[in-house]
Amino acid sequence: MYREISISQIVGYENAKPKRALVRSMGDQGFLSEFPVIVTQENDGSYRLLDGRRRTAAAKAAGLDSVLAEVSDLGVALTILAHATRSENPVAELKAYQELQCQGLSEVEIARAGYATLQRIRKIAKLNQLVPELAGRVETGEIAPTVAFDVAGLAPELQRKLADATRGEKITGPLVRTYREVERDEARFSVAGIEGLFSEPEAATIEEVLGVLSEDTLYAILAEMPEDNRFIIWRGKVRQALQMHTAGSVAIQLSRPVEAVSV
Repeated sequence: MYREISISQIVGYENAKPKRALVRSMGDQGFLSEFPVIVTQENDGSYRLLDGRRRTAAAKAAGLDSVLAEVSDLGVALTILAHATRSENPVAELKAYQELQCQGLSEVEIARAGYATLQRIRKIAKLNQLVPELAGRVETGEIAPTVAFDVAGLAPELQRKLADATRGEKITGPLVRTYREVERDEARFSVAGIEGLFSEPEAATIEEVLGVLSEDTLYAILAEMPEDNRFIIWRGKVRQALQMHTAGSVAIQLSRPVEAVSV
């Protein structure tokens, strides 16, 4: 059953920021009966919102005195259901899942109950890796959800450095990627002797390249090389490579007619 509840009796919507269009709609049409909020009654007689923070805030901003609400005693279960579709507060969603798990439900059981997909639950669980300083900023909306998952992938010590360096400043995706690059660089050189694996290979010299070629190939290069004086040094390097091939054996006959060699 739905019933009208005075906004003055409701808590839990104070930090919500409704869109102007929603406020105008509330002012023009009133609170739509098709979209009631969900509340649970507290011991002091007040009502705590489980779902409908923005609608309640919009109703108050539009000058309404009450909202249409469903009063439920399902508490945590409905909190889970509400948070599962509310991407702007993933840490609060994580806490709700954790509360259900404390009651004995596994991730699979929570998913089977329809509160969220198993993939979603496991993704949210990654936020367990957030250090408290940053988890609090995610929960208050200072850090965007997409950025929060990137931050959770950083090592705890880097997260703390990030938190200290951004006091009063916004944490963005590019900034997190910069810290991730620092983490990768540190990991590269954390093992003694591994530096060489990441060093740039040295370019081979022309002598080294010519040294691995066969005699026939070297003769073919000489045959194709122009007689221009600009190639005197190159012809000398090729001849030197040919001499290296016959080192320790009969000296090479440079008078050999190179024209007879097939390219």
